[in-house]
Amino acid sequence: MSSIQQQAYDYTATPYPAWLFSTSLLVTSWLPKSEIPQQAVSPGRFSLFKFKTKPVSALPTKASCLLFGATVGFGGFMIYDNDLVNGSGFVSAWSILYSLVNARKGVWSLRLWPKVLVGQALFTGLFYGQRFFWADNKRPALKLN
Repeated sequence: MSSIQQQAYDYTATPYPAWLFSTSLLVTSWLPKSEIPQQAVSPGRFSLFKFKTKPVSALPTKASCLLFGATVGFGGFMIYDNDLVNGSGFVSAWSILYSLVNARKGVWSLRLWPKVLVGQALFTGLFYGQRFFWADNKRPALKLN
């Protein structure tokens, strides 16, 4: 392994990236919901097609932010409690799951903050995934009877 890869792998022993992502999600749940105005998504008055549209929020839902924020924070606590492999797998799985659930809304919204959250989720998932999926040789191998 090169020195940069080894240094990045050593940083996965700290819970701080997971806690940063968790804090970002928990703060997002308190942000006021900004919706796109009804006039921007509805057809004109004289359109042949009248669609029933509802305002669309650019931010993830409050329940999504609270659920993913709490679980990623718990995974960070697992890493803090020296359960590196399981905590890294837990944080990696939930971060990638967040990016799968919220990527479309985050990427196609016109706001910066949802894009930052999806980027943080992908970074955190890949960052901790390297410890879980490509662990060093010191990790005990699974032994079957």
